[in-house]
Amino acid sequence: MDSTAAKAHHDAAGMLVDAEVLTTLEKAVEEEKPRAKRADGGGRRICGPDSCGSPS
Repeated sequence: MDSTAAKAHHDAAGMLVDAEVLTTLEKAVEEEKPRAKRADGGGRRICGPDSCGSPS
C-alpha cells in the first residue's frame, strides 16, 4: 500500500485530524490533567477482584 492509499484509509477511518483540531484537543487534555488528579485525590487507585467494575 502506498502512502497516498494509507492516508486515504486513515482519513476515511477518522484517524486523521486537522492541525487546528489536534491542537485544541491537546490543550483540552492538558487542562484536564490537574482536574483528574484532584478528583481521585492525587493518588493511585488500587483495584481488586470486587472493585473497579470488574466483570461478574
